[in-house]
Amino acid sequence: MSIHISEDTLKNIISESLKKDTLNKNLFIEGLIKCVDSTSLSYLVHILTAKEKQELIYRNDYVKVHVNEIISDIGTLCDLDVLTELGLIENNEYVFAKVKGSSSWSTDYNAYNGSLILEFLYHDEEKKLKFNKRSVNTSDVIKIKKEDIPYYKNQENGTSIKTIITEGDQ
Repeated sequence: MSIHISEDTLKNIISESLKKDTLNKNLFIEGLIKCVDSTSLSYLVHILTAKEKQELIYRNDYVKVHVNEIISDIGTLCDLDVLTELGLIENNEYVFAKVKGSSSWSTDYNAYNGSLILEFLYHDEEKKLKFNKRSVNTSDVIKIKKEDIPYYKNQENGTSIKTIITEGDQ
């Protein structure tokens, strides 16, 4: 025997079950319906219990991630001093990335998925921008605007970080 419950009915059942009126309850309810794996559920609980309003993260958004949350081998991928010089790290704590997708089996992007595929912004030996693809828990990222990344901000201004550092040292 198969029973079908409409999405609206399921939303109502969960909504009634949540006695505490939290700021991000609607995001939790809609997300729970879309994905229920453990990584995603952890992210939904993060949304539900956050003290500030949460914003969904979509493909091609830019994010920053605490260095400790992503990789222990960052020093082998690039030079931290050069990352700083190029504007690709913030306060030696956060690295920047572009969202490429969600880590789901589906080809469709799911903004409620608990894991994201990111392209981290690094550099090559000639100090040119390169990317490193990694999977990261969605609750470990902070959504930002592209223009908040010093590397891009300085490109738009027509100046490079290297020029600013050199002029400031004189």
